[in-house]
Formats: sequence, structure tokens, C-alpha cells
Amino acid sequence: MDDLRSASCLSSLSAAEHESHEWRLALAEALEALQIGDFETRWEIAKHFHRFGKLAIAPLLTLLQEEADGDWELLWFVARILGQFQDPVTLSALTELLKTAENSQVAGMAASALAQIGTPAIASLQELLQSPETRLLAVQALAQIRHLQVLPVLLQTVQDTDPAIRAVAIEALSHYHTPEVFSVLLAALRDPAAAVRRAAVVGLGMQADPLNGPDVIQALYPLLWDLNPQVCQQVVIALGRVGTPEAAVKLGQLIQSPHTPIDLSCEAVRALVWIGDAPALEQLQSILDQSHQVPVVAGALSGEHVQTLHREIIVGLGRVETASAKRFATQILLRVLRASHPVTQVPEVRRDIAQSLGQLGQADAIEALLQLLADSEATVRLHAIAALKQLESQGAYQRLQACLHTARDASLKAGIEAALHEWSVHACLSEG
Repeated sequence: MDDLRSASCLSSLSAAEHESHEWRLALAEALEALQIGDFETRWEIAKHFHRFGKLAIAPLLTLLQEEADGDWELLWFVARILGQFQDPVTLSALTELLKTAENSQVAGMAASALAQIGTPAIASLQELLQSPETRLLAVQALAQIRHLQVLPVLLQTVQDTDPAIRAVAIEALSHYHTPEVFSVLLAALRDPAAAVRRAAVVGLGMQADPLNGPDVIQALYPLLWDLNPQVCQQVVIALGRVGTPEAAVKLGQLIQSPHTPIDLSCEAVRALVWIGDAPALEQLQSILDQSHQVPVVAGALSGEHVQTLHREIIVGLGRVETASAKRFATQILLRVLRASHPVTQVPEVRRDIAQSLGQLGQADAIEALLQLLADSEATVRLHAIAALKQLESQGAYQRLQACLHTARDASLKAGIEAALHEWSVHACLSEG
């Protein structure tokens, strides 16, 4: 507790007190707490050390020397604190620590501290690139310094023999939108290491725009069948980011290919939902239409594949965001219900449709949801009631009341009565 009170005292020190006797006592207490405290105490103390200014550097450097072969956790915290000071002495000490630290976590923190210092540390990190032992940590630190001064240094590492270094460099370069970087990312798609290809795919997805979209699609499309599943997944996500009609077509083709794994097909559905415009939703509608005659057979792999894919589409349609997309998605779902699509034989799918229609909030869905109130499955009826509540502003409650006395089907009438009862209970709870 005394150590934590020391941390609290630090936060109240003013700049004028830095040279005072009280300040020197506080610094001594903070250093002692840093040395003997537990992890929590050290964490709290470290957050406030910057208040001492550069006068704290010398005793911290002394701790580095004294604990060179001792308490690695203390070294980790000292390195973390030194990263708060932009000073040539600090740069030198952290660079040396990164070179000599036997503990990997201490070396990693030294690299992070250099990155926190920023552009003044670039020269030191560039020097560390020359040694195989520190090269990877140096690249990782450079990657954290988001500044154009880093760009030439990173470009020098994209041909490194270590694929881990190439991957870090490619990921870092993705944040710089220049023609040279774009060319490097395209070239990295042919890298023999999957981690590098994956980083390049992610980068191209980040850099895609209407001007280079066609080039990005052409470059990425072959990697939809990459041997590494993570690369394929990132290509799908990147095509979703491109978001053009051509990208939507490529995603639709991938889904409809019999050779596409179900996980990748579902990822492509999510990418089309992310795009969320008419061309993308047309692809989803086409997938539902073309598989209309495929029966959903329990236990059959093809049937399970189809059902999983359709459920992904139905749930995804409920998540589109623009007004036009919501209208289009509602019509697709209503079309599935009216056509007695084979997938609607599954109660969970009817439940998903009701939930998505409620999320979309379109008045056109009220009649279909009313019919679902007569469903044989209780979960479907409950989701239909919940969806109708979401459509209250569209006149759903009034429509329920109007249908109560005209409904001839006993199941439908019971469903309407249950919905009205649920509505009244909810209203009483809200008033209470």
C-alpha cells in the first residue's frame, strides 16, 4: 500500500517541485518501490515516472547496470520507462540493452521503447538491422514508427532472407500509400512464404481504391485458391474492401464453386454483406435462387453445406445498413418464404428469417411475420413476435389487432393472441 501511495504522490507533483526536496524524496521512494514492489506496484509507478523529467534518467540507467544479470522483470519496467524520454543517452542505453539482453521479453521491451521514442530512434534501429541477432526486433520496432522517414529503411528489408522479417516489413509498408509501396505489395503476392503473401493481401485490401481496384482484383483473384487457408480468407476480406461490382462477381463465383470449402464460402458471404450494395446483394440472391432445387437432407454433407451457406446468407442479410440495401434484403427474404424454398423446411432457418426481417425494419415484412405466428415451432413464433415488435412504428400492432377477428386458422389466431399478450405485458413493464 505504501508503494501505491508513492505512485499517487507522483501524480500530484508540479513542475515547480521537480527541484525541491520533496521531489527528491519522491524520486527516491519511486525508485525503491520500483526495485522491491510487486508487478502491480511497478506498473503503477512506471505510469508516472515521466513527471520527474530527464533527471530520472541517470538513476534508471544505474538500475540497468546493476540488474544486468538479475531481475529481468525490473529491467523490463526500466526499459518501458526509458521509452518516455527522448534523449541521446536513453537511445544509447536502450540500443545496448536490445543487443545484450538475455531475456527475450526484456529485448522486446527495449525495441518497443525505441519505437515509442519515434523518429530520433530510426538511426539506432537501422544500425541494429546489421546484426542477425537483432534484425527482427529492429524491424518490428521500425514498423511501429509511422513516419515517412521509416519508409526507405523498411523498403530495404522486403528482400530479406528471413520470411518473418519480410512479413513484418510488408505489413508495415501497407500503411504508406505510395506507388512504390503498391508495387512492392503486388510483388510480395508471389512470395514463397505464406505469412508474407498474407501480409501483402491485407495491405492491398487496405490500399484499394476506385482507381487501382481492377489491378488489385486481378492480382488477388488467383490467390483465392492459395494452398494456405489464411491467405484465401484474407483475399476474400480484401475483395470485400475493394467493394466494386467486379469484386462482388468474383466472390459470387467463389461461393458457387463446388471446390470451395464451406468456411471460405461463408467468409465470402460476409464480404458481400459488408459491401452491401445492389450488385453484392444480387450475388447473394443468385446463390439462393440457383440452389433452390437442392434438397436439405439431414446428415448429408452436401445438404449440410447448403444449409450452412443459406443460413449465413439469411443472417447476413439482416445486417445490411443502408436504406436501399434493407429494402432489397427484405425482398430477398420474403421471396425465400413465398417460394417455399427447401431451406425453409428447417425451423432454425425460419427463425433466422424472422430475426433478420425484424432487424431490417421494413413494413413489407409484416404480413410474412404474421404467417410465421402460426408456425409449428415455438421458437419461430417467438422470433416472429420479437420481429413484429421491432416493426411497431410500421403499424405492426395495428395489423395484429385487425387480424385477430378475421383470422380463420386456429394456429394463426392463437399466434396473434400470444403476440398481443406479449405486447401488452411488455407495455406494462415499460410503464412500471
